[in-house]
Amino acid sequence: MLSPTAAEIEWNWAKSASPVCSEERIDAALSRADAALYAAKRAGRNRVCLERPLSPK
Repeated sequence: MLSPTAAEIEWNWAKSASPVCSEERIDAALSRADAALYAAKRAGRNRVCLERPLSPK
């Protein structure tokens, strides 16, 4: 079995972030961050997508 060296490994990543409002439930913020992550993946390799916080009511 061959073991690849660090130079032979290709890394790709996608990141997301979503600010949380004090009135917002954490599951809603996580859902928005998850949506941003999938948007980053759809946009291509090595992307970062930020999700805007919900507007205060």
